[in-house]
Amino acid sequence: MSSTIPVAPAVHEHEWGLRGVEFEDGASVRVFECTGCEQVWFR
Repeated sequence: MSSTIPVAPAVHEHEWGLRGVEFEDGASVRVFECTGCEQVWFR
């Protein structure tokens, strides 16, 4: 019986950036997110 050890996510300094997202219906939002991972601080 073999088991796998879960991999911990890499720790890094977040580099936050503001990105605009536009939708097909004309609506738009701004997302404040890390540019190095998928973490979003404000949407």
